[in-house]
Amino acid sequence: SVQQHTIDNAVISVTLNTDDTSLSVTDKRTGHSWRQKSITKGKIIQCTSTGNSIEMTWRHLGLEIDIKSKLLLAVSALVIGSGLLISFLFTQRYSISLYQSMSIQAQNLSHSIELEATDKILTNDLVALQKMLDYQMRSNESISYLFIKKENQILAHTFTDGIPIDLIQANSAAPINSFALKKIKATSGEYYLDIAWPIFAGKAGILRLGLSETPYSRQVTQLWIQMGAITLGILLCALAV
Repeated sequence: SVQQHTIDNAVISVTLNTDDTSLSVTDKRTGHSWRQKSITKGKIIQCTSTGNSIEMTWRHLGLEIDIKSKLLLAVSALVIGSGLLISFLFTQRYSISLYQSMSIQAQNLSHSIELEATDKILTNDLVALQKMLDYQMRSNESISYLFIKKENQILAHTFTDGIPIDLIQANSAAPINSFALKKIKATSGEYYLDIAWPIFAGKAGILRLGLSETPYSRQVTQLWIQMGAITLGILLCALAV
């Protein structure tokens, strides 16, 4: 229903139509009337007339986001932003921890293989050396490849199609009781943690061992998904309140 509010005095009469937001003015002295309408789109959501004044609340149709909507947007932005920040920091720490664990695993495996390989190399038992590397590959799923290099000769390796030439020079260790860790990218795009480990202080050659980073990257991705699910759950709970 159309609602009208009118105020007047001895000279003019003013009527506000809340339905189409028009204002009608009549000059009582001359009888002339004219009508005005807002040039901006909007609506009157509350109107009262008291004495010689009309009080109204005007809402612009282009700005209809009320306080509740603004609060929901603010809460959503806060939850999502803080969730992403916490997820990033947590996964960064988790990635560092996984890399350290991966490095320790590579060192332990290399040291263990070195102990078994030393005698076989010094006695030139290359058949037993090859069998030992094959056994290590079968018993340790985390190992992607193994090979032993002495001077310019490859004594044994676990590559079925031959050892990649570029891999041989990709990492090296000084011929003393030290080792070298290096991230290597394969032609397939997969990343490996490669360790060059001296055997018998380098006198019996260098052991090269590769661990694929794919399982560790998968764990980080799963953590991202879990953190995202938790953030979404918190957001849904906050919006439901």
